[in-house]
Amino acid sequence: MKTLLANQDIFIIPSSKEDRYIVYFPLRGLIFLANSKAAEIIHNHITTGETIPTEYPKLHAHFQKLNAMEIVLPQERKIEVADKVVFILSQKCNLACSYCYAQESRSQDTLDKNKIKTIVDYVLSVFNDKIKSFSFIGGGEPTVTWDLFTWSVNYIRNAAGQQKIDIGLTTNATLLSEARIMWLKQNEVRIGISFDILPAIQDRQRGFSNSSKSSFDTVDRVIKLLTSNGFYPRIRSTITRQNVALMPDMVQFVIEYYPELKRLHFEHVTDVEQNQTDFYDDFVSYFFKAKELGEANGIEVHNSIDNATNHIKSRFCGGEFCITPTGDLVSCHRVSSKTEKLFENFCYGLVNNKVQINKKHLAEAESIANSKLSQCSTCFAKWHCAGGCTNNRLLFSPEQLSVHCEFTKKMIIKGLENKLEK
Repeated sequence: MKTLLANQDIFIIPSSKEDRYIVYFPLRGLIFLANSKAAEIIHNHITTGETIPTEYPKLHAHFQKLNAMEIVLPQERKIEVADKVVFILSQKCNLACSYCYAQESRSQDTLDKNKIKTIVDYVLSVFNDKIKSFSFIGGGEPTVTWDLFTWSVNYIRNAAGQQKIDIGLTTNATLLSEARIMWLKQNEVRIGISFDILPAIQDRQRGFSNSSKSSFDTVDRVIKLLTSNGFYPRIRSTITRQNVALMPDMVQFVIEYYPELKRLHFEHVTDVEQNQTDFYDDFVSYFFKAKELGEANGIEVHNSIDNATNHIKSRFCGGEFCITPTGDLVSCHRVSSKTEKLFENFCYGLVNNKVQINKKHLAEAESIANSKLSQCSTCFAKWHCAGGCTNNRLLFSPEQLSVHCEFTKKMIIKGLENKLEK
């Protein structure tokens, strides 16, 4: 029997279950539980080449099956600069979210129509069989510039002709009226709403910048307008210390008050101050309780790390073809202003009267995205987190990265255990 590739193709991971180990072959899509004796036999097989004894028929059968399976490495990813566009129309916003990553670098710039036209024409001129994707997201709130947004959608639709396109909007939903909702529906715009679900948490974390009125009441009304018109948005909630223990309550609230909604995304906040072991341990515990409650009620509860457990990949994020309000092209929408210290790491082009991509800077942005931490080389999680978020790797200290890595591993182990239970 062949010796398997230690630290690449096979990992023996302690399970939360007593005297049980997860034996994991990520490149072959195989996973099973083993007791301590079986784990010892497997470890000896890896390290010394010792064969699996036939007196352990179940384990022997596993490895016979394993040796017949092909190793599948993840494909290297490139930043797609022809098929998927992310628009940041402006950095203006009507909310003052407590955890907003963009509030310190906001400008009053608004993306010029000629630049929008230039980039749309550029993307549509590249002929292939892929669906062209156009997303409008925040660096602020896209619907603050509603007229520019609708102009952009109309231009995309008219310019696309028979080409297949997909248009999405990520919004805080506070500026959507019934007339605007009907316009979005007629123009087949997908909607994602940033919303922290529970009234007290929404108002505390996502309050209006110039008003004391309840943002929850506003978004609640909009969600009910959307669902009554057959529009079922996905919800993305940011999880902080304020609501980490409330994730199951958030799911229960959706079950009771928004029964039509079936997709929730709970993302841990990116914040140096909250990048702590106790917060992450609470996140793991309460996220999977929320996920279990969601599954029992037909609701998908997602998180970026938990989603990554379903795939092996060469890097965590594919990178973006994102145009900022000043016409710069960046590989991450979180770094959309020249005042941000990481801007040069992510900027690789400019849009004026044509799309100008600096190949050297694009290659550098891809190199940063593809880089890994030294500890990744022997870590089972590397095939899923693939080095983690580029932004985090550049922002966090080595100590903070270590804390976040432990969190990532705990999330993936719990995800693997869930697979085994099913």
